[in-house]
Amino acid sequence: MKPKLVLLHGWGVNSQVWNAVLPELNKTFEVLPVDLPGYGSLVDHQSPSNLDQLADSVLDRSPESSIWCGWSLGGMVAMAAAIKSPERINSLTVVCSTPKFMQNNQWPHGSTETAMSNLSTQFEKDYRKALARFFLLQLGTAPDARSRSRELASEVFDSPEASWSTLESGLKLLHETDFRSTLAQIQTKTHVIVGTEDRVIPADAGRFLASQIPQATLHEINAGHVPFLTHPQWFTQTLKQVAGAKL
Repeated sequence: MKPKLVLLHGWGVNSQVWNAVLPELNKTFEVLPVDLPGYGSLVDHQSPSNLDQLADSVLDRSPESSIWCGWSLGGMVAMAAAIKSPERINSLTVVCSTPKFMQNNQWPHGSTETAMSNLSTQFEKDYRKALARFFLLQLGTAPDARSRSRELASEVFDSPEASWSTLESGLKLLHETDFRSTLAQIQTKTHVIVGTEDRVIPADAGRFLASQIPQATLHEINAGHVPFLTHPQWFTQTLKQVAGAKL
C-alpha cells in the first residue's frame, strides 16, 4: 500500500498548482491535493481568519495517518496542524514557507508593508493577470517562462476563481500570523525546502524554521518560490527521499 501524501497549496492559487509533479509523485504515493477553504473545489466555503481554523479544516478532510507537504501559506497551515495533531502527521515537508510573513525590526526575513500593499492592489485589480505575473516572476529568465506562466495560471483557473474576500482574508492572515515562539512544539520529523533565490519569502526565513524545529533538516536549492515547478525532478526526488519512500 502506498503512503498517503497530503499536498497543501499557497495563497492565491488552488490544488491545481501541483499538477506538474502529480504524475511522478503518484508513482510512489497516494497523493491527496487539498484545497484550502475559499479555493478550487471549496470556492463556496468561507476562508477562515486564522491559522488554527485553517489547520482544523484540513485535518477534518485528511487521513488519520499521512505525510504532509505544504508550500508557502500551505506550509504554515501544515506546521500549525503538526502542533495541534502530531499523531496525525508521520512526517512534514514545508516548501518556501515562514513562521512570519511580514517584516519588522525584530524580523528582517519578511515582506514590507509596501510590497504587501502592491500585491493586494494588483490582485484586486486583475486577479488573473496578477497571478500570471507572479508565476513569471518566479520562473525567471528561462526562454519559455512567459508561455509557462500563462499555462500555469490557466491550470489554476480550471477551477472556479477565488473571490476577492477569500484573497483579502488570506492577506490579512499572512499579515497577522507570527508563530516563531511555538516552533519548538513541532515534534514531527520535518524537512524544510528553501529556494535561495526566493523573491517572496527570503531563504533565511526557511533557515530559521530549520534551526528552531527540533527534528528539522534543511534542503536548499538555487530556485525561486516555486521549486516544484522550476525544478520538478529535484523536488520529487527530494520529497520521496525525506519521506522514506523507496525510489
